[in-house]
Amino acid sequence: MCLKSQSPVPITVMYWSAHRTKEAELTRAQTTIAVLAVVAVAALGVAFLRPGSAGAPGVQLEPGAGPADGGIVPPPEARTAPDTAGIRDPLALPERALQKLATSSLEDLSPEDRAAYDEYVSKAEATVRDNAASLKQTLERALKALTAGDTGALAAIAAADEGLSPEAVAQRRLAAQPKLVSGAPLPSVQIRTASTTTVYLAFAQVVWHDGGIDSEHTIAIPLRYTKDGWRLTTLDPLNDSGSLVVSQVTRLW
Repeated sequence: MCLKSQSPVPITVMYWSAHRTKEAELTRAQTTIAVLAVVAVAALGVAFLRPGSAGAPGVQLEPGAGPADGGIVPPPEARTAPDTAGIRDPLALPERALQKLATSSLEDLSPEDRAAYDEYVSKAEATVRDNAASLKQTLERALKALTAGDTGALAAIAAADEGLSPEAVAQRRLAAQPKLVSGAPLPSVQIRTASTTTVYLAFAQVVWHDGGIDSEHTIAIPLRYTKDGWRLTTLDPLNDSGSLVVSQVTRLW
């Protein structure tokens, strides 16, 4: 069993909670988890959903950290940084406007740059809304594969243009958190820039088993929208200081 959050769409830093049958065990478990959380934040600077430059929530484990209860440790290929140089998704970024926004605000943009940025935001939001059904299906497939530890199923929905093989993308994602017990998509997507492309953070409420304890968490699964539809990506805008939050689309289903 697990202790569930009361928030309907809890897009925040990890909820560290666990349910044990005895009150003494619950206290010890919660204390242990709290200490581990503090140590992890101090050591990693935040771990696969950590707050981004605009306060986006999350915690991200370092690639290769692996589940504490004996999960998959990715091969060297999976630890290689993705190559973004050749990535060009259907939705082009307003690069000049984004460069200016790195050091200024929307109000400081020229009318031309503001128009380009607003058009980009509108198209990015439309990408999510117009393809919400397939996004949910992709997210459900990812959660099912993560629960089963199925590398092949994850590789089937992974991006193949990031300098890593789909299998390496899948291995990296499997290593990002302990083994899932269950998971359900949340109807909210955060849109963020990442180098030359756009990353859509799809959120899910999951239960994972770690250290003998089942606990509930909110995780983000990063996706890109490509000519082949939604694809799992290794790009992590939450660990990219240059990433900007573009928008957040809610109530998708």
